[in-house]
Amino acid sequence: MSEALLLSADKGIRYAVVSLRNPPAGVKWPGPVRPVQMDYKDCVYVPHVVLVPVGGTVEFLNSDRVLHNLHSQSSENRAFNRTQPTGRTIPIVFAKAETVRVGCDLHPWMRAWVVVIEHPFYVITDEQGEFTLDNVPPGKYTLQVWQETVGSTTKDVTVSDRGITTLTVEMGQK
Repeated sequence: MSEALLLSADKGIRYAVVSLRNPPAGVKWPGPVRPVQMDYKDCVYVPHVVLVPVGGTVEFLNSDRVLHNLHSQSSENRAFNRTQPTGRTIPIVFAKAETVRVGCDLHPWMRAWVVVIEHPFYVITDEQGEFTLDNVPPGKYTLQVWQETVGSTTKDVTVSDRGITTLTVEMGQK
């Protein structure tokens, strides 16, 4: 099954990346940055999209019983194309912010995304297409939503100091 566009019963979009385009000044990462894992399971990347901070590492693991290769399409980070036997983990460091497509040339339907992020105000939508951006200080922001099939959209949002700000973002197909 393709994970390029997964919709909930209410048409929420799974694996959309939500971020603040204009984060608050002086933002810092909350503690040390750990490696992020992405695995091959039944010739599918799990998870389909990962977030990694600039300078962070993604550990690609092959849990399948077949040979894969790990091939990136990138403009800012060093491209890679490496054979990956069963049980092998390949750590890759991402030095610059961008959205990187990864795939397997041996199984062309396999595709996933590494989103290299500059600040902690990024999140991936869940199975219902919902998200929570934690610890956003009160202020006016531009929210950006990206999804591999339907593209990007933005929405202005005002975060108050009165608790949770709820909003709906609609996206149209390219």
